[in-house]
Amino acid sequence: MIKRRSWWRRGKPFSEAQLAAAEEYAIECAILKVFGSEVLDFVVDEGVQIHGGNGFSDEYIISKAYRDSRINRIFEGTNEINRLLTVDMVLKRAMKGRLDIMGPAMAVAKELMSIPEFGDGDDAAFAKEKKAVVQFKKSVLMVAGAAVQKLMMKLESEQEILMHIADMAIQTFGGRERPVACTKNW
Repeated sequence: MIKRRSWWRRGKPFSEAQLAAAEEYAIECAILKVFGSEVLDFVVDEGVQIHGGNGFSDEYIISKAYRDSRINRIFEGTNEINRLLTVDMVLKRAMKGRLDIMGPAMAVAKELMSIPEFGDGDDAAFAKEKKAVVQFKKSVLMVAGAAVQKLMMKLESEQEILMHIADMAIQTFGGRERPVACTKNW
C-alpha cells in the first residue's frame, strides 16, 4: 500500500494512468478485435459447410458456435466502427506528431521512383512471407498517403475508402504475426 501511494504522488492518478495505457494500445486492440472475430466467423462458417444441413441442427455443437460467432462482430464496438476508428486514430496520432508515418511514406514513394533491387533471395524460414508482409506495409502506406494527399480533410467523410485502408492494415497486421508465430520456439 505504501508503494502505491508513493507512486501515486509521483505520477498521474491511477484512473488517468489506466486510461492512458488503454489509449496507447487502442489501435492494436481494435485491429485484433476485428481480425479475431472475422477469422472466427470464417472458421465457424467452414465448420457449418463441412457438416452440411446438420450444421444448423441443435444436436451439433457447430450450430451453437455459428450462432455465437455472429455476436463477436457486434459487441465491443461493431467491426465497421472499429475499422473507422483504427484509421482515424492512426491519422490523428500522425497529425499530433506521436506517430511518424510521413517518413516511411516518403521512403516508399522514393523507393517507387528508384530502380528495384533484384538481389539474391533469402533462404531463411518464411523469408518470402516476411518479404510479402513488408510489401503489404508499403502498400498500406502508399494507399493511405495517396488518400490523405488527394482528399485531405474530406477523408474523414469517405468511409468506404477508410474501410478499405483499414482492411489492408488489419490483414497486414494479421499476416505479420503468422510467420513470427511459426518461427518461435514453443
